[in-house]
Amino acid sequence: MIASEYDRRLERSATFARAVRSGEAERLIEQAVQQVIREAGADGSLRQEIGALRVVLQRVIAMDALEGDPTKTATTVARLVDSLVRAVKMQRALEGELADDLAGALTTVLIEMGLGDER
Repeated sequence: MIASEYDRRLERSATFARAVRSGEAERLIEQAVQQVIREAGADGSLRQEIGALRVVLQRVIAMDALEGDPTKTATTVARLVDSLVRAVKMQRALEGELADDLAGALTTVLIEMGLGDER
């Protein structure tokens, strides 16, 4: 007889509960976290992080600029752009295409986001 998904979940829950009671939960969680880190860093790039920063920056520009405090929004945007520029420069360094300078990297990011002037 094939176990249902529900039965498999119950078994995993019971196994985890036994591990917690025996003091092994920390080891199991540590193994799971290490596996996630290994998988996330397997390609050796920062593409996901750069994409996440771009999404957050666009959200701040779209939402906070309309509803938030302009000073706080400007500070948040500046911090996000700085983080984004650093990540883009690091990605380019990893790819062997290090940006000439911070201004070049910033210009590229702003153009890609539709906020810069393409020339």
